[in-house]
Amino acid sequence: MFKSVLLASVAVASLTAFATGASAQSMISPVLGAGTTANEAIVLQRGDRNRATVDQTQGTNAKAGFLNNQIDLTATNLTAANGNAALNDANTVVQSGYDNGLSIVQGGNNNQVVTTNGNYSRADFSLDPTKGSFSAGSGNGVSITQNGMNGKAQFQQNGDKNSATIIADANSNTTYAGIFQNGTSNNSQINQYSTSSNVTATVTQRGDRNQGYIEQGSTRTSADIVQDGNDNISRIRQYSSSSDANASVRQNGSSNQGYIEQYGSSIFAGITQEGNGNYSLINQYGSSSNAYAAVRQVGNSNTGNIDQNGFTNYAAILQIGDGNSGYISQAGNQGVGAFIYQNGNNNGGSITQGGAYYSNAGFAQFGSGNNVTIRQR
Repeated sequence: MFKSVLLASVAVASLTAFATGASAQSMISPVLGAGTTANEAIVLQRGDRNRATVDQTQGTNAKAGFLNNQIDLTATNLTAANGNAALNDANTVVQSGYDNGLSIVQGGNNNQVVTTNGNYSRADFSLDPTKGSFSAGSGNGVSITQNGMNGKAQFQQNGDKNSATIIADANSNTTYAGIFQNGTSNNSQINQYSTSSNVTATVTQRGDRNQGYIEQGSTRTSADIVQDGNDNISRIRQYSSSSDANASVRQNGSSNQGYIEQYGSSIFAGITQEGNGNYSLINQYGSSSNAYAAVRQVGNSNTGNIDQNGFTNYAAILQIGDGNSGYISQAGNQGVGAFIYQNGNNNGGSITQGGAYYSNAGFAQFGSGNNVTIRQR
């Protein structure tokens, strides 16, 4: 196994390369090139006072950038022009701006940070999963730790003082974690625990002071957070007993909160909130096989909660207006279902079902100050 590290700074238009191993260099023609089991790290920094650390000492075939073509290291070819051309051709992790910090630790096997090439004079740092990994702006921080197998991590930050953390524990396998942030002082963290296998997690935040957190200890699950606005908070937790589960939180506005927790298999949970000051919580516990939950709130200061524990559950809350409150609790066996729809202001309603086969309940309220309670056992 040989290892290659390529560090570049546009400010000095230089290229520094290090390589070990007979496959990388020969006495006749010293050449730096990639190998099938090579650890490679290529970081491009543009601006001032940026910092980057890459540790691949415990990894095999770790990639934080990689070479696409060989680099001739003979003295006559070590020029700024050749170095910059080689850098532009290579896939690189990018930091552009001032006072940005990057830490990458790659252990385990076949882990990579998603990258692209053509970054030497790159001007477009819009959020796009096809555009690799980068931080552009001032005071952004990124920390990536990959200790599992076949893991992929990606980050994109455009703005100031954003923070992104991705952790894939040892024994995790075939994971993807992506954080995409545009604005100021956003914070995201994705944890993929040792029991994670074939999972994906993404956090996308556009605005200021948003917070997005995902925890996965599951199999064949996906989690997705999208927040547009300011001061929104979202958290998704998929525990070790979860499999074939999907969870999604989408918030558009300011000061919204959306939380999902999932235990069980074949379950789905979705929260969409448009407005300001809305709150939603979905809990799917126990053997929540084939469960479904959906909360959609349009307006301000609405609250929607769903709790499910059992088999073949269904729940849906849609609230339009301001100050509405809806609650669904389903615990028991097969066939339960619920429905709440409220259009107006300051309405309240709850549905509680448990222990019965094929139960069904639903109500709709139009106007203001209405209240409905349904209980079925």
